[in-house]
Amino acid sequence: MPFKSFNLGSLILPLLSLSILSSCTFLPSSGPSLSRIKSHAQPGKFTGEYVLIPVSEKIVNTLNQSEPIADSSKKPLDLTCRSTVMKRLFRQGTPDLLGGVPSDAVVQGDLVKVTIFDSGGSLFATPVMPNGFGQTGAIPHEIPAQLVDNSGEIMVPYAGRIMARGRSVEEIQDEIQAKLKGKTVDPQVVVTVAERKGGDCVSVLGDVKTPTRVPVSLAGTRLLDAIAQAGGSTGKEYESIVSVNRKGSTRVALLSDVYDNPAKNIFLQFGDSIIIRVRQQNFLSFGANNRLAEVPFDDDHLTLAKALAKIGGADDNKANPSGILLYRVEPRQVVIDMGLKPVGNGDTCPVIYRLDMTRADGFFLARNFAMRDHDIIYTTLSGSQGLVKFLNVLGGIFAPAAQAGGTAATAAVAL
Repeated sequence: MPFKSFNLGSLILPLLSLSILSSCTFLPSSGPSLSRIKSHAQPGKFTGEYVLIPVSEKIVNTLNQSEPIADSSKKPLDLTCRSTVMKRLFRQGTPDLLGGVPSDAVVQGDLVKVTIFDSGGSLFATPVMPNGFGQTGAIPHEIPAQLVDNSGEIMVPYAGRIMARGRSVEEIQDEIQAKLKGKTVDPQVVVTVAERKGGDCVSVLGDVKTPTRVPVSLAGTRLLDAIAQAGGSTGKEYESIVSVNRKGSTRVALLSDVYDNPAKNIFLQFGDSIIIRVRQQNFLSFGANNRLAEVPFDDDHLTLAKALAKIGGADDNKANPSGILLYRVEPRQVVIDMGLKPVGNGDTCPVIYRLDMTRADGFFLARNFAMRDHDIIYTTLSGSQGLVKFLNVLGGIFAPAAQAGGTAATAAVAL
């Protein structure tokens, strides 16, 4: 019986046509195709689930001017992937909102010294000089230094108990003077804080090398002074979140912001607590890259160009260099500032930035595009990859048949 050859060409051509129409649906892929991403960004065709934004110089400039920072007095939304607690903290503002001058209030643990000057010593004994004559003029009378305890008061003879805690020395002086009027001749009072006994300490906790209590000096102790006394943060400054709690209010900033902005390096006050939390920033890499991973920033100003270098760039054999995508959630106002219409009605809007590296200025754009915590980089496959995969599938299907046909033909010739 003669062997009939099997014409693969007559079958491959229609199958190849089929692959052009439907390969994106049945061939395996690590993510959506660029054409599908474009389609789903069109509200008229689908739901408009996100805004697709081609990266341009205008877009980069808009982002650099409105990049979310810890200063929530200017940008009330924290859009990084932090916990709900951290989002609430960042909305409350930065440390400079707590005040910029050292506190002169007397606190528990202060040793207060009171000196009273009067003329003639009508209330206090007139000092007798060695020659036996009494001293005239304004005579100073020093009262033994008193520790401000839990009651917050001190005792001044003939003036009674005086509330000192939480008041400035000028306020204490004025009250003592008022209570001594009419009891002595022209009383003048001087109040000083002789020493601080530890009641003025602030706590520095969290991710620091040596959690400790730091005393607030009379000259004033700033935020960075206290952090330095605690040994500094255990992480990098751009990953260290500093929270200052004062009287029920919390103000938050990145440690790097405190370094760069002197206004945020505030004077501390009695009762403040400082908490440092280190949270490593990272981005995710998917698609036709040379590295699929969660990648730490390791840089205080990571750009898209640096991020692509960290993951080895797009795969020359598989990637579509015109379809490098970055997934992010932006404030609604930022999308409007770009001249685009945001989707949804919330304060935030999901966006996908598309970087076209085939453009002559593509690397300049990537160099100026700042990355943010938990950005996602996805590189789409080139169009030819669908055909390559399809041909591989055909090879897997027909290679056994071709082998069997060749074996049969060989056997027929032998007969």
